[in-house]
Amino acid sequence: MLSGCPAVLENGLFVGDVSHTGEDHMGSRGGRHDAEHGSGALSVFKESSVAMTRCTSTGTWNGADDKGRDNAHVDPIFWESSKSDGIPPGARCQLDVLPSGGVVGYKFGGQQDLRGAIDRTRNGFDVPDPRFDEESSALAGAYEAVGNRQVLRRDSP
Repeated sequence: MLSGCPAVLENGLFVGDVSHTGEDHMGSRGGRHDAEHGSGALSVFKESSVAMTRCTSTGTWNGADDKGRDNAHVDPIFWESSKSDGIPPGARCQLDVLPSGGVVGYKFGGQQDLRGAIDRTRNGFDVPDPRFDEESSALAGAYEAVGNRQVLRRDSP
């Protein structure tokens, strides 16, 4: 999300995304964006805003990097950002955010909070395996109220 852009993400699913696999086109306009650790499946630039509710990120290079302020990340699952092939040399993470109280109800697995900015009393760290189904919806009971869920559409009469 470029500077100044707002977004609302509800019931989103990010699977297998790899950022920073070659030329950094964003950075070509004045420095590299997150050259050490790399971008996430969701990248929020300064002056942008995001409200993310019940989203899931799994099998990505990084989950999300959010350089905005006071954004809302509510009830998502960020699990095992373990995808290879990215070029940044630094550690990978589920979430790279600036200090904020807007991260609530997360369930994390794998490399987690890059900056140590997330309130550990309001979020789940080192939680059990969500046991994703083929649609990447969590089957484990601890995840019933969080993360992405498949939406079934009914045909109109």
